[in-house]
Amino acid sequence: MVGVSKTPGKLGYEVMNNLLKCGFRGPIYPISHRYSEVQDIRSYKSVLDVTDEIDLAVVSAPESYVPKILEELGAKGVRSAIILSGRRMSPLREAISEVSRKHGMRILGPSSLGVYYPKNRINVSPVPLNSGGRGIALISESKTLGISMIDFGISEGLEFSAVVGTGGKADIEEEDLLSYLSEDDDTKSIMIHMETLGDQKKFMESVREALKRKPIIIVTGSAEIRRKLEPLRKEIPITNDFIAAFDIAAAFLGKEIRGKRALVVSNSSGAGNLLVESLENTSLEIPNLSDASIDDMRIFMPEGSFHRNPLDLTPEASPEIFRGILESSMNSSEIDLIILIYCGTNPICLEKLQTMLLEMRDLMDKPVIPVFLGGDLSREVARRLRRDGIPSYVNIANVGKALDFAARYFESH
Repeated sequence: MVGVSKTPGKLGYEVMNNLLKCGFRGPIYPISHRYSEVQDIRSYKSVLDVTDEIDLAVVSAPESYVPKILEELGAKGVRSAIILSGRRMSPLREAISEVSRKHGMRILGPSSLGVYYPKNRINVSPVPLNSGGRGIALISESKTLGISMIDFGISEGLEFSAVVGTGGKADIEEEDLLSYLSEDDDTKSIMIHMETLGDQKKFMESVREALKRKPIIIVTGSAEIRRKLEPLRKEIPITNDFIAAFDIAAAFLGKEIRGKRALVVSNSSGAGNLLVESLENTSLEIPNLSDASIDDMRIFMPEGSFHRNPLDLTPEASPEIFRGILESSMNSSEIDLIILIYCGTNPICLEKLQTMLLEMRDLMDKPVIPVFLGGDLSREVARRLRRDGIPSYVNIANVGKALDFAARYFESH
């Protein structure tokens, strides 16, 4: 850890503190000219003073010191480094490229967000991530936007299997990471934020190869990148809206969507119509159900219900009624997934719906996608279900695109 600090809030302090809190089990060697110890760990003046072998160097020292530090790391035989300091487009990129070629060192940065990989209890980033799981692998070119994306994802009940900041991409680029992350068992989907594109052909080839194993979502504000990646548009979402991107990633949390025929069940005809509109221009279908299927569900429907797909169960629909509809449709050969929409703020009903959906998850062979339309409590229930591996939504406008990509992905993979 080169460039450590004893001052909370400083990059050199926060990164080392996060590594310790993450439970990293290997030895840590702080490097500092100012301190003899940092956070109760012996510190060294130079990496050359460390007698043990070093697998990874994390550099948060000021940009002007980095070239000399890199040369010392190369002389020490360090094979991997992360440069957190500097600017993405600074002249430091040339020094990094030269050291990488000269010493065979693989380097992230400059201005990298760092690396978070909970499987190995590693967090060398300024973000205090301590609880990872099966979820999204995020590759972010921007450090500050990457931090915001992580914060938003966590607030939406999503977990990260990995976070990697490419920064200025002087050496390691997105295609170098895709192969590894696509083989990671804890990764459900890969999200890439990028503002620059190096070798277009190489990147597109790496995306198509990784797609064989994991879905990929690209977030970019660059019209030029969107134009260059146009040939990929039929295969992956490319968006400038990272909120929509997280909703797409959420569709891969639960059961695979194998088929495109959706049963829509709601306690509001208005909400059902909004959902139907969100499915327009997608591959998903809302099939007409047979009389036999409707008869199986009819005994659970309140008076005044609309007995066609989408089903309107009226505001009288209780969690028990929703459960009856799910149970009666679980073995239907006419549908492939169920979208359940609940409008309301009754805390008892929302809690019961959450419990019911968790109980039904293992009983249903079809994915059930709940959509909660309301305020803070609705959002909280959706967050809890996402943490438990059930794709849940609060923005009905994003549901269609998210489920469409998931259905098309599983159809072709």
